[in-house]
Amino acid sequence: MSVSIVGRPPLQAILWDIDGTLLDSEPWHQRATIAVCRLHGHVMSDTDYAATLGVAFPELYARLHAARPMALTFREWADAITDLYLERIAEVEARAGALALVDAFAERGLLQACVSNSGRRVVEANLRHMGSPHFLFGLSRDDVSKGKPDPEPYLTAAAACRPRPAR
Repeated sequence: MSVSIVGRPPLQAILWDIDGTLLDSEPWHQRATIAVCRLHGHVMSDTDYAATLGVAFPELYARLHAARPMALTFREWADAITDLYLERIAEVEARAGALALVDAFAERGLLQACVSNSGRRVVEANLRHMGSPHFLFGLSRDDVSKGKPDPEPYLTAAAACRPRPAR
């Protein structure tokens, strides 16, 4: 079954973002990022972090490293942040109504997948944490050459779901 919106072809798939959409995980990513930055000589406030929302991790690391070089490589820095986030994932809550909406779309027969700018370990942990059987897969930033807001992640996921991207 597909859902039709007036003037558009029927929807066949929903591609979800995870962080901030399905899960209220941004505060946990923020805490982990600030803690790792502080451990390595970068004092970052909540306001400083807020100014980086939407900035890809490689770019954030490059900015920080340019301002004050870190002894960590990008990969070591990102892994340290991921490790801290994963230590607390049990405390991350679903956004109000998000998983009920996933269930409702599944009842209508829509294909669903997750598309994230987070790394593979975070995406897999988030999917396990949500525990929904309705996601075909989770696409991470590690799976594409260009992260969001570039359309590549969504086009890649749409192709994997097999509907035409317009649907």
